[in-house]
Amino acid sequence: MDDSYEIHRHLLSRVRYPRFVRSDLSIYWLAAFLRFVLTLLPQSGYIHPDEFFQSTEVVIGDIFNVENSRPWEFKVSYPVRSICPIYLVLGLPLYVLKTLAEFFDIDIRSPYVFLVVPRLVFCVLSFVTDFSMYR
Repeated sequence: MDDSYEIHRHLLSRVRYPRFVRSDLSIYWLAAFLRFVLTLLPQSGYIHPDEFFQSTEVVIGDIFNVENSRPWEFKVSYPVRSICPIYLVLGLPLYVLKTLAEFFDIDIRSPYVFLVVPRLVFCVLSFVTDFSMYR
């Protein structure tokens, strides 16, 4: 191994953490719980058009057959943005949600559901990132 690696490893082993941090990941779990709860609570602050309308509106309109106004970036005549990344991330979860709703005969077409489902997808992806960084 590299000498600098050994020095860093030795220095990190000498760091003293408070017992509640060292004994478990209580701060992480508290932050993870807060992240999940805030995902379910739509904020009342600034609404960014890309987050709420221009990206998810197109996919939700296509999958759930909801009438919407397609942003000019996604018009078929002169598209400026690609719909592929949005479909890759949100397409499958929304199709699964639609299939489950049809199977259980539940009408889930509400603004809250259409707002929270994409946020839940990204929350799950953030936990995948956490796990990969932890490993």
